[in-house]
Amino acid sequence: MLLAGLFFAVSPAETSAMSFNIIHRTPHDARTLFAPALKRVPFEKGLFEAASGSGTVTSDVLQPPAPFTSVVPSWNAVVPAGSALGFQARARLGGRWSRWYDMGESRGGLFYSPPSQEDADGLVDIDTLKLKRPADAVRYRAILKPDGGPVTLKLAALAFWDGKAAPPSPYRPGPWVREIRVRPRSQKEEREKYKHDICSPTTLAMLLSYWGRERPTALVAEKVRDQTTRLFGDWSANTYYAGSQNLLSFAARLDSMAALERLIAAGRPVAASLTFDPGELDGAPLKKTKGHFVLVVGFSRTGDVICLDPAAESRAAARRVYRRDQFYEAWLANKGGLAYIAWPLQGSLVEAADATVDIWSKPRKSGGETLRRLHDPSHLTQLLYAEPARLKRARGDWADIEALEQRQFRKGRGWSGYAGWVQAGGIVLRLPAEPPDAVILAKQSSPRGSSSSPRLLSVSTCLSKVSFNRSGRSLRLLDGSAAAFAPEAVGSLENLDEKTRRRRIIQSARLFLGERYYWGGRSGVQFAPDVGVDCSGLVELAYRAAGMNIPRNARDQRRAAHPARREDLREGDLVFLTASERSRRINHVMIYAGGDQLLESSRGAGRALETTFKERFRQTLAELESGVLVMDFSAEKPRRRRLFFGTFF
Repeated sequence: MLLAGLFFAVSPAETSAMSFNIIHRTPHDARTLFAPALKRVPFEKGLFEAASGSGTVTSDVLQPPAPFTSVVPSWNAVVPAGSALGFQARARLGGRWSRWYDMGESRGGLFYSPPSQEDADGLVDIDTLKLKRPADAVRYRAILKPDGGPVTLKLAALAFWDGKAAPPSPYRPGPWVREIRVRPRSQKEEREKYKHDICSPTTLAMLLSYWGRERPTALVAEKVRDQTTRLFGDWSANTYYAGSQNLLSFAARLDSMAALERLIAAGRPVAASLTFDPGELDGAPLKKTKGHFVLVVGFSRTGDVICLDPAAESRAAARRVYRRDQFYEAWLANKGGLAYIAWPLQGSLVEAADATVDIWSKPRKSGGETLRRLHDPSHLTQLLYAEPARLKRARGDWADIEALEQRQFRKGRGWSGYAGWVQAGGIVLRLPAEPPDAVILAKQSSPRGSSSSPRLLSVSTCLSKVSFNRSGRSLRLLDGSAAAFAPEAVGSLENLDEKTRRRRIIQSARLFLGERYYWGGRSGVQFAPDVGVDCSGLVELAYRAAGMNIPRNARDQRRAAHPARREDLREGDLVFLTASERSRRINHVMIYAGGDQLLESSRGAGRALETTFKERFRQTLAELESGVLVMDFSAEKPRRRRLFFGTFF
């Protein structure tokens, strides 16, 4: 079984609660979808298109990390008037598959919920599949009917819940202590025929306005109104309309207050669904509700939740601050963290779905395999599996991204992530996640017990722990599954002292000894077994294994490092060289390995090697100081260069 897409918000392993989401939006996801006779469209446009004649997109078997009892589907699509897109789902219960349940249909710009359906396995409650006993897998299918014009499926999503909520965790201040500026609205200011029932479209209208899609509240209400039930709050209807406004939009289950905090820290307002009884949400304009929407826009210094509540009597009164413990009960405990997510494709977070994803200076020509060169300056760097990046724009099947954990310094812009183009088939969407707490220490390691991950993962790939003990290591993969690794192949990123960090830097760098120098190389899993990394890639990977994210290129590593004196050098510190005697530009970096030893990936030698100051410069370390001119004898023609010492400790 192969899974793909956006996988996030898995509850901690020690709790029995499970909230989980699958989002399909990239060419990587499309590999796991069966769509005979349909055209796969470029990444910038979505997934599949039916231009003439009906067609069906069917998912592979999708298996969350734990059993579930509820599934909320949502989708984004282009559906012209006269055309339609129907969505169905089925679940696997006790080894047997249920029937296909109709989950709704988009016709033109409107949504129609399905007729009532109930059997021994479950029931469809307007927009939610509720199962009568826990299921362990699901499949979906989208039926495209292009009678009035081509239909494009852009995104498909499933939000899972097991009916439980993880207990609240202690609050810690962070970058989520902020208030995102959104213009408030009040449903009570609308016409009588709307004002009592449109909390959902009013909240959505505020969210759309924040992203530059200014729409009258009454118009949004009519667009999201379920044409079957005449209700305004259907998940599928609201996210479908937001998707039609050129946004990514889906229903999601967030598993914790921390997950909500990370979205706020990233500048993403969230439409949250609440249920509460009298006295359970102090300061709310409603005394009680079985279902109500608010827009979460921030957190106070004490962790209370700043919301725009559409039920306020006026827009001026919409801003409310709800007690953290009460909001947790109304949103997480009662509603399973259900929320609308909506933002532009541009600016979305993505992560690498392959062991190694190449970053190029510009999109490459398609058609046939490109002959790789070891010294191609258009090959900038690489992402490792699960490494995050920000999507800046899409062009065809290419994505212009910014690698968030590889810093670079740009004149006039300061520090930012490393920018370049990747093939969209190597990435999936993601939400802001908790920092990983484990790292792969073997040059290459094979995850056991998972068929959805790459066959090999590189050293310095960072993931989250599921279980961690002397007998074995289990880490969480992108699909939510737990994969086993040999104990010696994985290390913790928590509570590392300086001695451990320095030892890991040296051990990780030595994994590449003898391998060929590769311009832009930054992974232990390459296109050929003997291909390695470049000089700064070796350094950056080695530091990453020690839980330290440093800049990607040698010149930026020098810029960010603290100057060091020769007598203070310790294992893991860095040695920089200028391009020439007169140049101030740093173009090479090496790792000090103790004694007179150096570790480097040398373009001149064509490989990663361990050498000494004496071999390299005909002078020992004891004879050198930072900033001196040295004669570099490593090339065929010796040249004078300036040498500097630096440290990140």
